[in-house]
Amino acid sequence: MNNDTIQLGSYVLRVLDVPDPAPKVAGRSEGAFPVTFFLSNAGISADLDDFIFEVQFKVRSYAAVLMQKENIVFKKEFDGNTFPTELKAQISNLGYGAIVQFEDIVAVGPDGSERKLAPLSFTIR
Repeated sequence: MNNDTIQLGSYVLRVLDVPDPAPKVAGRSEGAFPVTFFLSNAGISADLDDFIFEVQFKVRSYAAVLMQKENIVFKKEFDGNTFPTELKAQISNLGYGAIVQFEDIVAVGPDGSERKLAPLSFTIR
């Protein structure tokens, strides 16, 4: 009124930090799976488990490392979250006990901020 500021009350807001999402393949973050598990799934997702808000993250890039008998047989960085044909072909050549690792996983939140996520490690059974 008359260019004066009048306080009508106050309200306390609580602000939560959005935690880093958990990287997963078909909802799994570890374990032993057959080769077909990787061949039948599209790629890596970044999920917030038990967070009170629905926040979507998208995986921007990752590095795949395939090891057979403690030797690296394939290592390459990929853009996006999907498993390209080249990676699936390499995975299909792996035998029992081989390790499939996904490292340097970068996810982007709705605000455009990038998050570097924990690596994933799976064993071929």
